[in-house]
Amino acid sequence: VLFRSEPQRFDAAALPAKLEDGTPMPPGTVVIDQAGGGATARRASSFGAVLAHGPYISLPHGRYRVSFFLRADSARASARMVRLDVREDSDSWRSSLWSWIVHGREVDGPSYQRIDHEFTSTGEGSFSIAVVTLTRDPVFFSRVEVTPIGGPSSHAMIGAAR
Repeated sequence: VLFRSEPQRFDAAALPAKLEDGTPMPPGTVVIDQAGGGATARRASSFGAVLAHGPYISLPHGRYRVSFFLRADSARASARMVRLDVREDSDSWRSSLWSWIVHGREVDGPSYQRIDHEFTSTGEGSFSIAVVTLTRDPVFFSRVEVTPIGGPSSHAMIGAAR
C-alpha cells in the first residue's frame, strides 16, 4: 500500500492483533467503547498482547507524525500500560524508529488521549506500528493516524484527543 499525501487513519479494529502466544485475539476484543464516546476500539486485559500492528505501508522520504489514541479505566499513575513501537523495515534491514512506554497517568480516564511522535522516513522500507500491553488492567486502543509534516524536530507529545 502506498501512502497518500493527506493524513491516513487506521482503526484498531481493522489492524491485525494477537495474544502473547501469537494466536489471534478473540473477536470480543473489538468493542464499542461507550465510556470513550462510542469509539470502536480494541480492548485487552492480558499482559503481552499486541493490540494492533501494521499497517505495513510505503512512506515517501520525509517527515511524519504518528498519533496513537489510547485510554484506560482506573489506571494507577505509575503503572506501565503499553509500549508503542514505530518501525521501518525492508527485506535487508530492520529499524526501530521509536519505542515509548505509556504509563497510567498518560491515558487514565474516559477520554482518549493522543500520543504523538514525529519521525523521518527513509522512503525505502515498510512503515508499521505496534501497541503491546504491559499490564493486565483494561486498555483501549482506538486508532493510529499518520500525517505528513515538515520540520526537523523529533519528540513525543501527549494531550487530550479531539
